[in-house]
Amino acid sequence: MIERCLVFQMSRDDCVRALAKHAKIEPIVTLTVWKELLKENKGFFQAYFQAVSQPSHFSYSSTHQRTTTFRRRKHWR
Repeated sequence: MIERCLVFQMSRDDCVRALAKHAKIEPIVTLTVWKELLKENKGFFQAYFQAVSQPSHFSYSSTHQRTTTFRRRKHWR
């Protein structure tokens, strides 16, 4: 599920909120898994954070559409 958040270029906090709201996962669980993923995949997350922090080439409508799709998704598998 965290991977889906990453596909949508969400921050850690956005991911925690989304999983708590849409998948009913306690924030502490998401934070713990996120922390372990950071430890095991440092290179990936460095590149991810750099890419996400740069100004996006996506338009507002594209970003809004991806967020709306994420919110409507009912199956997290």
